Amino acid sequence: HNNLGSYYQKNNRLEEALNEFNEAIRLQPKYPEALINRSDIFRVKGNTQQAINDCTHALQYNPDYPGAHMNRGIALSIAGKYDSAYRDFKLVLIAEPNNSHAYSNLGNLLDMQGKTDSALLCYNRAIEIEPTYADCYKNRARSNLAFHHYDAALSDINYAISAYENDGSLYATRADIEFAQNNFQAAIDDATRAQQLGFNINPAYFEMLKQKLLRESK
Repeated sequence: HNNLGSYYQKNNRLEEALNEFNEAIRLQPKYPEALINRSDIFRVKGNTQQAINDCTHALQYNPDYPGAHMNRGIALSIAGKYDSAYRDFKLVLIAEPNNSHAYSNLGNLLDMQGKTDSALLCYNRAIEIEPTYADCYKNRARSNLAFHHYDAALSDINYAISAYENDGSLYATRADIEFAQNNFQAAIDDATRAQQLGFNINPAYFEMLKQKLLRESK
């Protein structure tokens, strides 16, 4: 049941995945892997507290399970329990010092708290460990943008787009970078692309870009 649930999860069939994980846990309540997998489903569905509970139960049965700390840290971050999330991510890194995803998630947590400089260091370390970690390039692009490192931000977001060319949020981020570089036509093009891919762009943003472009052309 756990393996079948994982198959459904990978194919975004969340209800079927949840049913399989529930059955796996019913048959074997002390099943850390199934609990962790179910916690993923709960988190994606917005049931953050249930996700935290499943991770905590998994750790009761296997206290040295980095995956449980990782998943719980993500759920705790969403719940705004930043100190507890920080402890979980650090425990992952104690067990697995080269875990790129732990560094990236820690970076996300620090960014949520406005600690952009520390977040950037975590993203740098994650990419140093895993140079093809596209999701982390996306996050680092936002941090580089915050520090006005526009060329670095553009390079990062371009890498992310090369991996996820149908993710509208990435084009919206690139539009923000291009706007900061006063490249208004490129920003309009990317904002339009983001909207075509289903990402919501405020009409006022388009109007501002058009006005900027108009003034530039005079």
